[in-house]
Amino acid sequence: MSRLFPLAVLAAVAVGGAVGCAPTNQTLQTSHFTLNHPDFWKVTKTASQDGQATVVVIPQYGSAVIDDGSGTMANKGQNYDAVTADVEVRLYTFPDPSPDMDATQAAAQLISKADPELALQQSAIIPDNPPECDTYPKKYTVYGKVETPLDLVKRPGHRTIVVAGRSDGYLTGVVSRFEYEPDMQRNCHNLSNMRVQLQNLLDGLSPNGATPAAGGATPPKP
Repeated sequence: MSRLFPLAVLAAVAVGGAVGCAPTNQTLQTSHFTLNHPDFWKVTKTASQDGQATVVVIPQYGSAVIDDGSGTMANKGQNYDAVTADVEVRLYTFPDPSPDMDATQAAAQLISKADPELALQQSAIIPDNPPECDTYPKKYTVYGKVETPLDLVKRPGHRTIVVAGRSDGYLTGVVSRFEYEPDMQRNCHNLSNMRVQLQNLLDGLSPNGATPAAGGATPPKP
């Protein structure tokens, strides 16, 4: 009983802390789109014109490191369930030059010219077979339409996903990435997280003038 009581207290504190620290939402509005996002996401740059990037960094929620017990990181390298790499997402808008062209392919061409730092043209396309990390590439819903992404990698460099959508004569291109590491187990863990976070972001993305996504965020306080 003396061993169980402290664990029970810790569990109660953890549950209470989780409830009390639940993330709230914020709203970012640009000329062409609105993004509802958790407030622990970091908007590090907002574009002032078409072709520039609005940059959002999605960090790991919480910073706990397991250094004691069976899940210790110190003795077993890394606990992949406890730590994920930050996901950087860059959002761009362009007047749509080729409405009949695939949205992602059109956006990727424009982004490559507008933001050479991403090195998209120097990145390799991830083949469908064999499936990366034993998981076939997924598609993403952008502005209510299912779009096929462009999955890229540069070693050394970044594992990158490019996807785009159309609205009101404009393309919105979205580039998400994390820093590539030689450890494939870690890369697969980070890739799984990035895919989830990317769709989370897209679920909160709406073109201006459109109905906000369900459960949308409330504007930040002044």
